[in-house]
Amino acid sequence: MDAVQLAALLSSKLCHDLVGPVGAASNGLDLIEDGDSVATQVEALALARSSIGEAVRRLKFFRLAFGAESPMTTPAEARRLSEGPCRSGRPRAGGRSRP
Repeated sequence: MDAVQLAALLSSKLCHDLVGPVGAASNGLDLIEDGDSVATQVEALALARSSIGEAVRRLKFFRLAFGAESPMTTPAEARRLSEGPCRSGRPRAGGRSRP
């Protein structure tokens, strides 16, 4: 595999892992606009906030895993970031998924 193929696969993976939370945040914002009750709008805002938080966690992890992370990153911070993608209970090291 050459560098261009590797970059293409990595880019595809990053986009795939970000489209879910970004799409959910967008849906939450749509629900806020269309919400006919305050309760619906509050729920939609919580969905948007949660989804944006997940996207930020994933981006920070990707920067640590695949980028040139700051030399100021402590081992504790690296561990916290590496646990971020597993918050939903789905991804696991080695590519295996939990039930």
